[in-house]
Amino acid sequence: MPRQHKANISDVAKYAGVSVGTVSNALNHPKRVRDSLKKSVMKAIEELDYYPDPRGLALSRGTTSLIGAILFDISNPFFSEICYLLERKFRTHGKSLLVLSTDQDVENERAAYEQMKRIGVDALIVCSAGQCVDQILELQKNGMPIVMFAQRSEHDDIPYVHVDDEQGMSMIARYLIEKRGLSRFCFIKERKEAIQHKDRWTGFSNICRSLGIPDSAIRVVWTDTPSLSDGYHVAATEIAKSDKQLPQCFVCLNDYTAIGVAMAVKDLRATTKSDIAVTGFDNIRYSSLSVNPITSIQQPIEEMVTYIVKQIMEAIKNTPSKITSKTFEPHLVIRQSISERNYHAEAER
Repeated sequence: MPRQHKANISDVAKYAGVSVGTVSNALNHPKRVRDSLKKSVMKAIEELDYYPDPRGLALSRGTTSLIGAILFDISNPFFSEICYLLERKFRTHGKSLLVLSTDQDVENERAAYEQMKRIGVDALIVCSAGQCVDQILELQKNGMPIVMFAQRSEHDDIPYVHVDDEQGMSMIARYLIEKRGLSRFCFIKERKEAIQHKDRWTGFSNICRSLGIPDSAIRVVWTDTPSLSDGYHVAATEIAKSDKQLPQCFVCLNDYTAIGVAMAVKDLRATTKSDIAVTGFDNIRYSSLSVNPITSIQQPIEEMVTYIVKQIMEAIKNTPSKITSKTFEPHLVIRQSISERNYHAEAER
């Protein structure tokens, strides 16, 4: 069967008995068109099942109605929830969200900036792996509003909206040492360290030193990815090292890894003769549903998303655009993963 001809703007104009310019004005500047002509155009559009080329609309209106988001990994529930909230809130402003996931890879991220530039998104939200400041500044220079999200910026000219990562991890360290009396830790890093990961390590290690915990009491290990499987594997490997004293707590950079660690701690309880405490960061919705509900740092992402959407919409309307950076306060959420039974038996061994 031959492919059916897709109606174009000339077909609409011919069907409605008007000029192409009148059809264009009816779609893009309806106040310029008489009601009778507008009704004829709309009827022709409906009869012919015509829809405008979005690229043409973008050119005529100077906007694509698309907001871009370049994020680490949308399989991580933290970023999935961010995408959900952003999409829902931008929808109320007539905007759609276009998300590209980089797997925290610099080359993937660089390619994502190029793709967003070609598409011509109205604004861009970024959680960066780093080393791409030059491309971000170039896009800004060309008039695109850009904001870093869930991390502070590495450049003074790039605005950001985030929680204080260093303070958040400092709160965890202080609570574990001062309130729970712990003194041996295994800190799980990621091989690809973004700026928020560095800040979290700084917060934890600085408090440990200030409270008299020697560097030798903090064993640092690495995961390839922030995932349940990697968290489980790293924790199981550490627990299996019979030649080393077990940590009293696994400290994780995020909840996604921490849930995997908690699963390993539970499965290998017979080996350890006790539970080992586990902490995370982000307080994703699954943290409270884990096999051992995770103690974590709450990122107020609903407030953060609300703020960032308001800033971006104002930046799109105003020239030159300006987004005001904001740092939100972290909140410690204490759950069973650091309950007293988790480490008292271990401490007595």
